[in-house]
Amino acid sequence: TIGKALRKAQEKKMKWVMENCYATYSTTSDGSPLGANAEAIIVRMIRTSDHKVVELLLSLKLFKSSLTGENIASNLLAELRRFELDPDNWRASMMDRAAANQKGMREIQRVSFYDPKFFPCLSHTFSAPGKEFKESCKELHVFRKAYNTSIMFRGKLYIEVKR
Repeated sequence: TIGKALRKAQEKKMKWVMENCYATYSTTSDGSPLGANAEAIIVRMIRTSDHKVVELLLSLKLFKSSLTGENIASNLLAELRRFELDPDNWRASMMDRAAANQKGMREIQRVSFYDPKFFPCLSHTFSAPGKEFKESCKELHVFRKAYNTSIMFRGKLYIEVKR
């Protein structure tokens, strides 16, 4: 079908881009625990010609069941294999601190010898720092509250994007 042919062509282009990057890489992945059960995986590499950061969306999948550590780990490893990325060169993984993501990283370490460093994503640094800011840093608390409102499910930003 046309969809499969386009996907194959896109994958070929992505592999060509990756071939022109250093072998080491990191991944960023995030899932949607509400409703869709979707998981996106991005690879981040450094281009050898000019040392610029290259980010490629490897995968965006919908799961029939809820995201678990096991299916997050399995999907992540399968996508790395599909794009012929050597997991020995996997340096870091950025995810939020959701229990399923933490279980997924432990599962990867359990079923393989790969040990990418686990880093929580930057957006969660802004959106989840804790209630102690309410009194000690009122400006940050106001910013955090506005930021959370803009990104949360059914928040103002969600409504604008949906239109």
